[in-house]
Amino acid sequence: MFREDVVTNKLTFRARSIYSGESAPLENAVIEIEDGIVTGLVENSDLPATDLGNVAIIPGLVNAHTHLEFSHLANPVEPFLPFTNWIRNVVLERKNRKEDVAEIVTRGMKECMESGQTTLGEISTDDEIYESISLPHPKTVVFREILGLNPTDIESNLQITRKHLERFSVTGVTADLPSSAEGNQSRDCQGAGPLNNSRGSDHHAGSHNIIPALSPHAPYSVHPHLFSQLVELAKTENVPIAMHLAETQAELQLLDKGEGEFVEMLEDFGVWQKGIFSPGIKPLEYLRQLAKVSHALVVHGNYLDADEIAFLSAQSHMTLIYCPRTHAAFGHTNHPWRRVLEQGGHIALGTDSRASNPDLSLWNELCFLKIQFPQYDDVLLLQLATQNGARALGLERETGTLLPGKTADLAIVKLQDGSFSTLFHSSHRICGTMLAGDWIFSAGLQ
Repeated sequence: MFREDVVTNKLTFRARSIYSGESAPLENAVIEIEDGIVTGLVENSDLPATDLGNVAIIPGLVNAHTHLEFSHLANPVEPFLPFTNWIRNVVLERKNRKEDVAEIVTRGMKECMESGQTTLGEISTDDEIYESISLPHPKTVVFREILGLNPTDIESNLQITRKHLERFSVTGVTADLPSSAEGNQSRDCQGAGPLNNSRGSDHHAGSHNIIPALSPHAPYSVHPHLFSQLVELAKTENVPIAMHLAETQAELQLLDKGEGEFVEMLEDFGVWQKGIFSPGIKPLEYLRQLAKVSHALVVHGNYLDADEIAFLSAQSHMTLIYCPRTHAAFGHTNHPWRRVLEQGGHIALGTDSRASNPDLSLWNELCFLKIQFPQYDDVLLLQLATQNGARALGLERETGTLLPGKTADLAIVKLQDGSFSTLFHSSHRICGTMLAGDWIFSAGLQ
C-alpha cells in the first residue's frame, strides 16, 4: 500500500533514481507530492516513503504530435510511397471506418498512458468526441485540423475554428475524474498490492484536461488566405498552432512550380485550382507567418533548407516536431533535428499515428532514437520527450519537469541493471504513469 497522509493528500515515493528534468539524476531519492503538486525532491534520504524499488522516476512524457483517430489500426497504412497514394489510402481508411471515433481516441489515449505519456498534442477532425471521452486521460492540447483550398470556403472554415475555441475555452470539459473509491485496482510496479487512486485535487480536470489549439493542415491542403487568417486568429486568441510543413519533396515541387504528384491527387479530390500558389513559394514564407504566434509547432520539416533551419532555430517560441519511426518508415533523408539543436533551436518528439507507426509509444520512439544515435546522452534525448514537448505546447509552467511547484505528472521506468545511465536499454520499460498525483496506469512485473 502506498504511503499517504489522508488529511493532507501527501504522497512520498523512494526510487533508485529520480530525474527532475533540470539537474543530474538524484540517487536513492524521495519525491514528495501534495494535492497533485510536486513539493520536494531529496537525494539519499531516509524519509519515510513508499519504496518503489529498482526504478527511475522521470517526468511524464509529452507526445507533441499524434492523430489518435487512427488508433484502431493494427498495422500502418501501406504502401508509404508515393506519398500521395498513402494519403489517398488514409482518406479511404477514414471514410470506411466503422468504429466510433470517440472509442478509437479513448483507446489511443490508453495506449499513450501505458507508455508513460501524460500530455498529448492531438490533431483532431472532430470536436464533439472530446466531450464524450471517458476519463481519466492525459492533458490534451487539441489542434483543430482545418483543410480547405476553395476560397469560397474560408469563412465557413473560420466559423468551425471559432466554434472549437469557444467549445474548449476557460470553462473547458467539466467532467471529473473517478474518486479514490472508484480507483484503479491494478497492481503497482512491484506487484505488491493494489494502487490507491488517491486524487488530491481536480487540477487535471476541466480546462486543464482539454486545451484548444489550431492546425492548418499543410500548404497543399489550406488556401494561403485561409492560412493567413488562421495565423491571425491563433495570435489573437493566444493559442498554439501546428502545421505539417516541408514533409516531402513533392510538397516543395508543388509550392515552387505548381506541379507534381500533388496536383494529380488534388485534381482527383476535386479541389485543385490552377494558380493557387504563386511561383517560387518556399516553406520559409510559411515559417515567417507561423512565427507570429506565441507557440508554433512545425511538424516533420523533413526537407527544410539551410535558411529555413536557421530561421526556425532563431525563434525561441517555435519547435520542430520530429516523429522518428514515421520518418524512417517513409525513407526520408536525414532529418534536420540535429542541425536545429546545434543552432540553438527546439526539438520535440511525436508518434504521428498508427497510420504510419506500429504503435503510439513515445518510449519506443526514444529507444529507437537511442539505437540510431547512440552518441547522444540519454538525458538530452529524454528532454526532447518531456520539457521540450511541454514548452512546444505552451505548458512549460505546469508540466515537463518534476521541479517543486509543478504538477505531479510522472512515469516510472523499471530498471534491470539499476543504472540511469542506460535508461533506454532494451530491457527497461514503463511500468507506471501518474497524472497530477493520480495513478492512471500501472503494470505488475513478472
